[in-house]
Amino acid sequence: MIEEKNLNLNQEMFQILIKSSSEGILAFDTGLKLTVWNKTMEEKTGKKAEECLGKFIFDVLPHLFPEETGKKFFETLKGKNSISQNGIFISGELGQNISYDAKYFPIKSGEEVEGGLVIINEVTESNSVKKQLDLLEQTIKTAFDSTPYDYWLLDAEGKFILQNNHSIQNFGDLKGKYFKDLTISPEFPTKWKTDFEKLRKGETVTREQNVFINQEEKHFYTIITPVKQNQEVMAIVGLSIDITERIKNDNIRLRNELELKTLLENSPDIIARLDLDLKITYINRTIGKISSSQPSSFIGKTYLELGMDPQEYEIFEKQARTSIKEKTPLEFENDYKSRQGIISFSIRLTPEFSSTGEVCSVLMISRETTGLEKVRNQLLENQNRLSSIMSNIPGVVFKCKNDPNWTMEFISDGVKQLTGYEVNELLYNNVLSYQKLIHPADRARLWEEVQSATDSDGNYLVEYRIITKEGKIKWVWEQGRLVNNGGFSGSLEGVMIDITERKDFEEALKKSESELKKTNAELEAYIYKASHDLRGPLASIIGLTMVAEMEIKEDQTLQFIKLIRNRTERLNDTLTNLLDLAKIKQKVLEPEHIIAEDLVNEIIDGLTNKSGLSNIEFHKNLPFKDFFYDPFILTSILHNLIENSIDFKQSVESPRISISMSNEADGIRIDIEDNGIGIGEDIRDKIFTMFYRGHDKSTGSGLGLYIVKSSVDKVGGTIDVKSEPNKGSRFSIFLPCIDNNQSETIHRQ
Repeated sequence: MIEEKNLNLNQEMFQILIKSSSEGILAFDTGLKLTVWNKTMEEKTGKKAEECLGKFIFDVLPHLFPEETGKKFFETLKGKNSISQNGIFISGELGQNISYDAKYFPIKSGEEVEGGLVIINEVTESNSVKKQLDLLEQTIKTAFDSTPYDYWLLDAEGKFILQNNHSIQNFGDLKGKYFKDLTISPEFPTKWKTDFEKLRKGETVTREQNVFINQEEKHFYTIITPVKQNQEVMAIVGLSIDITERIKNDNIRLRNELELKTLLENSPDIIARLDLDLKITYINRTIGKISSSQPSSFIGKTYLELGMDPQEYEIFEKQARTSIKEKTPLEFENDYKSRQGIISFSIRLTPEFSSTGEVCSVLMISRETTGLEKVRNQLLENQNRLSSIMSNIPGVVFKCKNDPNWTMEFISDGVKQLTGYEVNELLYNNVLSYQKLIHPADRARLWEEVQSATDSDGNYLVEYRIITKEGKIKWVWEQGRLVNNGGFSGSLEGVMIDITERKDFEEALKKSESELKKTNAELEAYIYKASHDLRGPLASIIGLTMVAEMEIKEDQTLQFIKLIRNRTERLNDTLTNLLDLAKIKQKVLEPEHIIAEDLVNEIIDGLTNKSGLSNIEFHKNLPFKDFFYDPFILTSILHNLIENSIDFKQSVESPRISISMSNEADGIRIDIEDNGIGIGEDIRDKIFTMFYRGHDKSTGSGLGLYIVKSSVDKVGGTIDVKSEPNKGSRFSIFLPCIDNNQSETIHRQ
């Protein structure tokens, strides 16, 4: 570079420097006309000195005329020293713009400025290189930060001086820390000490390392290499690649290979791999079924070399060659002579292909079929037996999809008799779906009942109507269960039975029952009316006999009158019982307030005309004073049971009757116990029968205990009898509550 000082153009040395300079040099006078244009300017611009000298500088280089550049020329002529300008452009020989840095110097003679000198350095190439270097630096930085691997740089002492983003995410910001101080695993410090010694010697280290990051174990493959200058290690560069997924996949592959090997070795079939010469390259240990030799003794040999019959091997070889040639699996049967005799095999050959798509080996699976024919015959026999059973079942066996069409997947031949349709018409809805056979009024109900039942325990039982092919309506009883066959809705398996006759009988029975109820109601009404109408005349007869007894003195006539009165009173009692029975049947239960002791006393007082009442000892146990119940029902029960105990007392012992009433959960307990003659076991089941009299002492109508049973049944209660001849009887009755009031009252008391 020419030193900055006032230059004298008349000096010969200066002229030589201008001509030989690698820098572009031009000079101009005070009129801005060119006085110097050196070789370098000629080379850069393509303009010769003869063309430029003496010409106005802005005519030669018109692009220099902009205000900034022009200003530099004028300032130079004013005498300013060493003016610099960066980034001026001069058109080159090929028309391209070339970038320059320029320095302007004034040319003086004494103190007077005579012109100016411009020294121009080309910077186009250096700027381009700089841009490329900047771009390369940015590219490297971007790649460094965006790569999915961990990059890091250590100084010669093992201290972190740089990490990429991925490394920071995995291990945190380690800048300024020493590699040896990392706590990624217990054995790491010892390993790093060994590795660091190798790196200081200029060796590259590779290692697989297990690291725990956020309590998760990861595997890394790490490459660490030294950066050397003049054989001296200046820095250490590291690259860590996360190979966790690869390790996992390797473990899965190894496990799969182990499982496959276990499966192959324990398969009941003989599995072998043959090369293209049909030599065995692998065979599992199941070969022990036909040979005492170890599997290893089969490797590298053909079945012919291992002793297979030549004719059998010829069949086998033909099939194997065909499978290889046509690149397709083949199955065939073959026999093998072993130490146990002839063994039959079903053989499947499957070609295996290389990465180029060519057959490279054949996988052979051999399954013993020696006893297969016997099994087939047994299966056929079982199938025939099952078909015979199903054809004799009084109904239809089926399997259908659990869909709105009840799509039949199997249905037995009995469907023809039930519906009139053939099996193939209903299978898979070929002609029509089973849903179309179901009576329209029953379709929605049937679907809801089946879905509800199968949602709970999988079993269902339904009855519905179908319309047969002939248009008849039949009733069907169907029982089945839901079978989950891997689909979303599963299938239904079950049996259908024609119950049309049963339904017709039930309908007739309902009609008969209705008519019987009507007849019974009419009969009860007649009995009630007849009993009621007869009581008036009977009362008159009883009254007349009582008058006659007072007037007539003749003994024989009086005896007849008493007899007539006695028979009339018995008839009146029977009519009274019949009236009570009719009332019970027609009664609407109406609970009323009852005082327990008053009710019992009233009933006993009403029986004062019974013979022998005076010497009976009554025991009353009434723990609660009052309650609500229907008084007619309660009176009928107590009256008839107490009267029954009076009628069948014993004369030998002092007669005793115990009456007990107590409250229980949701009802009343009544116990009537006596020490009378008792009831024999042979008649105990008959005592509640209408008009039954089980003892020669009985003088009643045979309706008392029947009325008790009817009263208990009316309220839904229970009655229990314990009795022993000559020791007495105990009647235990439970009467449930007949409304909320009564229940609350009982519990309150």
